[in-house]
Amino acid sequence: MSKEIIKITDLRAFGDETGDGPWEVNGETYTFVETYRGEHCDGECHNVIVKRESDDKLFKFTWRYYRDNYYFNDPELEEVTPKTITKTIYE
Repeated sequence: MSKEIIKITDLRAFGDETGDGPWEVNGETYTFVETYRGEHCDGECHNVIVKRESDDKLFKFTWRYYRDNYYFNDPELEEVTPKTITKTIYE
């Protein structure tokens, strides 16, 4: 199954990528779900999970802080699916 990828052609329409939304992209509203720190990048990277309100699909975008500026890593929303990971703790 292929994942949906939505190109963000007008970054101004997306608004503040570092905030907690909601955002409007291509006529669809996306709301904040969670953010987590990214690894293996120059600067400070953050992965943001958002939910498309029309169908509850989840998407991810990544922004980074580098040399006193905020940047989209790739100006796109990539569809994601949550995985549940369990961890055994021994006491």
